[in-house]
Amino acid sequence: MISIGTIAKKIPIIRNIFPKVSSFIQYRKYKNDLLKNAKYKDMYKGERCFIVGNGPSLSKHDLTPLKKEHVFTVNGMIMTKEFDFLKPNFFVMVDSTRFDESNEIFLQNMRDLVKKKSLPLCVFPIKFKKYLEKFGFDKKLEIIYVYPMREVKRIKELDFTKEVPPYQNVVNIALYTAIYLGFKEIYLIGCDMTGFVNVYDENGDINFGGHFYEKDNKREVQYMTELHRQRTNEFMLKAYGYVFELFRLTQEYALKNDIKIYNATKGGTLDVFPRIKYEELFNEKNK
Repeated sequence: MISIGTIAKKIPIIRNIFPKVSSFIQYRKYKNDLLKNAKYKDMYKGERCFIVGNGPSLSKHDLTPLKKEHVFTVNGMIMTKEFDFLKPNFFVMVDSTRFDESNEIFLQNMRDLVKKKSLPLCVFPIKFKKYLEKFGFDKKLEIIYVYPMREVKRIKELDFTKEVPPYQNVVNIALYTAIYLGFKEIYLIGCDMTGFVNVYDENGDINFGGHFYEKDNKREVQYMTELHRQRTNEFMLKAYGYVFELFRLTQEYALKNDIKIYNATKGGTLDVFPRIKYEELFNEKNK
C-alpha cells in the first residue's frame, strides 16, 4: 500500500502543505506534555547564565567561577569530570544519535546521570519520550520536552508550551531554553563552531573539530569519528550554515526583547554574538 507521505511527495500542492499538516498533527499528539512547560516560563527572570559548549577551547577556561553561576551543559559533557565539578543546573541533549538504543555509551552515561546526588533540569526532544520512559529516566529526572517547528524565517516568540523554532545544533536549543526561563544575560563559552569540515591527513585519519574531553574519552572519540565519516563536507557546510542562520535569528529576537547574548569563547568561528573576555565577567564591578 502506498503511504500518504509517498503520494504527497509526488503532488506539488500537497507536497507543500503536507509537512505543515503533519507537524500540526504531531503537535496535537504532544500538546498536553508541552503545556506542562508553562511553569518554567521566566523562572529565572532577570538573571544571568552560562551555556558551556564542548569545543576544544573549553580547556583554556578556568571553570571555578561558574560554580556560583547558573550553568547549562550540553551533549557529551555528561561523561566528563567537569560535569561533576560544575554540577550544572541544566543539561540539554537533542542529538538523535545519542538516543539511539544501540549507542551503549550514551545509555550508560544516562544511567550514571540518574545516580548523581545533584541532578540538572534536562531538556530533551519530545520525540524521544518513549526512549526515556523505556529505561525509567523520566521518573528520576525533571525534564522539559521540546517540539520544534520545521522552518522559520523570523522568531516571533519563544513559547515552550507550543512548537519552538528549529534547531540544528544543541546550542541553538540551549539558547531558546535560557531565554524562555527568563535569563537576561547569556554567555557562551566553549562554543568554537569549528566542526564544519572533515579534514583528512595522509593516512586517512579524520579531524572534525573535536571536543575538549577527547583525551579522557577514547570510545566517544571513536564513535564520533565513525559518525563523521558518514557525513560529507557538503552536508556539514550546509548544516553549519543553518546553525549560524538560527543564531542570527536568535540574536535578532534577543535584541528586540532586551536580552543580551555574549560570546566569551576563547577563539572559534562564531561571529554572530558580540565577544567579551571571559575573565572580566567575574570582576565585581562588571557583575
